[in-house]
Amino acid sequence: LSNYVQSLMTEDTYDLNRYEKTYYVNGVKVIVTNERVGEALKFIMPNKRAVLLLSYFMDYRDSEIARTLRITNSTVAYRKKQALKQLKVLLEGKKYG
Repeated sequence: LSNYVQSLMTEDTYDLNRYEKTYYVNGVKVIVTNERVGEALKFIMPNKRAVLLLSYFMDYRDSEIARTLRITNSTVAYRKKQALKQLKVLLEGKKYG
C-alpha cells in the first residue's frame, strides 16, 4: 500500500484479558476493573458494598451517598468503615467471619 493510504488507516486493539465487573447501585452503573477488588466485593453485603462503590469508584461525597441510598450520613460512615474493614481482610487473604 502507498504511504498515503497507510497514513489513512487505523488499527483498533483490544485487551481481551481485561477484567471488568459491573455493579449497579440504585440505577448507577459502576465498573470495577481491578480483579482482586472486584471479586472481593462480591463477598461484602450489598448495602455496605453500595457505599464503597459510590464512594471510591464514583467519587460521591458521603452526603450524596446518603441522599442516593436514602440513609443518614452516620449510616454511610458506619457502613463504609465496616465494609473497608471487611475488604481489607478479604484482600489480605484471610477468612472473614
